[in-house]
Amino acid sequence: MRAYWYDSMQENTAHPDFSSQLERIESLRHNDGIQVRLGSLHERPNQDWQEIKKAFRQIGASPEDFLKHYDIKKKRYEQKGVDTLLVLDMVKLAQLNSYDNLLLIAGDTDLAEAVRTVQEYGKRVIIARPEKCGNAARLFDLADELVLLTEETLRPMLIAQTFDEFWDSSGAQEKFKSFKERADAAE
Repeated sequence: MRAYWYDSMQENTAHPDFSSQLERIESLRHNDGIQVRLGSLHERPNQDWQEIKKAFRQIGASPEDFLKHYDIKKKRYEQKGVDTLLVLDMVKLAQLNSYDNLLLIAGDTDLAEAVRTVQEYGKRVIIARPEKCGNAARLFDLADELVLLTEETLRPMLIAQTFDEFWDSSGAQEKFKSFKERADAAE
């Protein structure tokens, strides 16, 4: 089994977040079975900050004085190309018959058409979504199976332990067996 991790990171080596982002990406790359796919990260003006500045000026107040008391980022970063990489891989690998079941951990409605497309190729799509994911009903409604990721379900995965400790103590064997039985029955 192969897992794909889609992300982006700072390209500017002088950026204060570059080192920690590189360390995280490199740690993923050094895990067998994980393929890291990176889009790009683009700096954009923070629209909230633009609106706040406008509002302060309208009432004759100084936005700079406001910043002395409240830390707001004047810029934000936006991922570009990450969804495209994900969609291309989902469809291409479905066409190549490289998988039968796709576990998609996402909550982006933009992925709905890709899910529909791979299902047309006969693929089963399980969508795991974070508990506080927002409303992507159009995506979630397409899932052959929907899994809710809560603090309780994620905790065993995030605690530093060996794979054997996780496998033995978390009920992972039973969960995997149940998942495999459902996937086999769906075929």
